[in-house]
Order: sequence, then C-alpha cells, then structure tokens
Amino acid sequence: MNKDYNFDIIQNNNLNLEDRSIDYILIMAVLHHISTQDIKEYLIEFKRVLKKDGKLVIIEPCFFKENYFTNWLMNTFDKGKYIRNETSYLNLFSEQLFQVETTKKLRKGAYNELFFVVSQKNNF
Repeated sequence: MNKDYNFDIIQNNNLNLEDRSIDYILIMAVLHHISTQDIKEYLIEFKRVLKKDGKLVIIEPCFFKENYFTNWLMNTFDKGKYIRNETSYLNLFSEQLFQVETTKKLRKGAYNELFFVVSQKNNF
C-alpha cells in the first residue's frame, strides 16, 4: 500500500467509487482469466468511474502470429482460459467505445505480452 495512491478491486461488477473520479485503471495479467462477456460488463463500470481523460493501462499475455512456440507454452502451462490474440484484445475494447492509443508487443520469459493504453472514445 502506498499512502499517496488509492487502490481498489472490482467486486460484483462494481467499483466503490464515484462517477468520473479515476485517472488510471491498471490491469495486469488478469483479462486472460475472464470471459469476454464479463470483461464487457467490467468495461461499462470502468467507463463510469474514469474521468473524461482517464485511461486504462493494460498488460496481458497475448498470442502472436509469429511466435508459435511461446504461444504453445502459454496455452499449455498458463491457467488462464482466455488468452487472446492482439486483434481480439483491441477489438474487445473498440467495441466497448474505447480507443487504443498505444500498443507494444513485449516478451517476458516464455510469455508474449501486449501492452496497450486505451481511453474513452469521444470523451463520454
């Protein structure tokens, strides 16, 4: 815990926070454990609590076309049932009225990861 920052977790699709009160939401290696439908519900809540210029900062295991061996390793050994490819992650956020600002492919040991930052389209 850091006295200069507040951290919270989502419970029952709800964050105990005021509307438009958050600058950043950090998601690290969680989405590949969550179904697409559940993520869509979480994104509705994220939109509610993010300030107009707020951002989601995300790092997730990701299947990359050119990395067959690491894809196989992740698929075989990771407990996440929903590892997606880059297009699937980005489309999921675009469909929910977020725009992708930054993407970067990363390699962490035997894992491919996608780092991306999204903000709300049209500043809803």
